Amino acid sequence: MKKTAITLVIIALLTSIPMFGATSKVSVGGFYTSETIDSISAGGTVLTTDAKGNSLGAYVKGTSYFSPSSPIGVSYMARFGKLTSLKVSGTSMDVSDEPIGWDVSLGVAFQQPINMDAFFEGAIGVMIANDSETDDSTSPSTSVTTSLYSFTLLAELNYALNQTTFLNVGIQAILPLSGTMKASIGGFSASQDYSVDGFTLSPYVGVSMAF
Repeated sequence: MKKTAITLVIIALLTSIPMFGATSKVSVGGFYTSETIDSISAGGTVLTTDAKGNSLGAYVKGTSYFSPSSPIGVSYMARFGKLTSLKVSGTSMDVSDEPIGWDVSLGVAFQQPINMDAFFEGAIGVMIANDSETDDSTSPSTSVTTSLYSFTLLAELNYALNQTTFLNVGIQAILPLSGTMKASIGGFSASQDYSVDGFTLSPYVGVSMAF
């Protein structure tokens, strides 16, 4: 039910994007993520507790508003990152073979001028994250793909370098809800829904162009 509601929100926002063509900005930059997982559960069974992870990556972000004076718009963001450290119940895990993961988010944005050179931007929306990993050490090989749905909150400060270029510094809070994991071994596959109790904080910095 949660995934259906989130999917409907994404479709509604996507169909609204063409209306926001008057004023837009596109940003590129890097982010750092600190993730705390209290528990991961599937089928009534707790799979993991007390996990903490960090990751680094890059992002592309856009925001489109009705007009230069409109405070409301649509925010969209794509991120690509790699896990750099992971501890489970205080024990460090090897993450050297962890693949690059990605996520996309879409939400409602609002902006508020601070002065002639800066403005604040906030957004609330939904995120879909995807990770895929294959273990070739077994025969046949095993692959696991996970998809996770989350709510996101974003706060960003934009400082004008010139009329069309801005330095943007922000932080994104990610609240995971539920997802699906799929395991494939040879020609057989099985999927299982799971839920996550935890939160993620992700500061970022980048440069944006307005048009």
